[in-house]
Amino acid sequence: MKTFIIIFFLIFSFQILTKADDVRNYEIADMSVGDSLLKYKNKENIKNYLEEKLFFPGSKNFFRISFPVNDDNYDFAAAYLKNNDKKYIIYALEGLKYISYSECKSKMKSIKKDMELDLKLQSNSFQIIENELPHTYDPSEESMVKFIDFINADNYTISRIICTDWSKRMEKDDFFDSLAIYLQSKEFSEFMLNDAY
Repeated sequence: MKTFIIIFFLIFSFQILTKADDVRNYEIADMSVGDSLLKYKNKENIKNYLEEKLFFPGSKNFFRISFPVNDDNYDFAAAYLKNNDKKYIIYALEGLKYISYSECKSKMKSIKKDMELDLKLQSNSFQIIENELPHTYDPSEESMVKFIDFINADNYTISRIICTDWSKRMEKDDFFDSLAIYLQSKEFSEFMLNDAY
């Protein structure tokens, strides 16, 4: 049985049934890293999503596809797949909910507390890095992003929680404040560090 990462808006809880630093034990919108996207979506749906896939500026080894989900906790989910992989293995997952920045930061604290507690039950060999800074996508530096990274003993990010506060100018261009949770495999985390940008 797999563990679920779910944003509960009244109660935040994380259940750990197996080793906490194995990201495959968590789910976002019923999906898990390491599984094939075919387990959750049929091939025709995947082909439709592939028409809008997004590559990273530094490498085309991985790409992102996103889709709406029927889930109270997320508005959208995204899967990060390897280019030309016909098995559609998920290397990272993202769950996104549109909420205000102040509400997001409040929920972020609760999620961090619960994740930290669960990770400590399994292992003390992880660290948490937290920061708040201007969003790099906004050249005016008026948009802000706050993030919390959970980094395991092998020095790669297994999970990231992000709150984004877009400037009024960016909001006019249909950018919306949000809470996002990411789960990453070791291979994808290393790609993000070394090749993506």
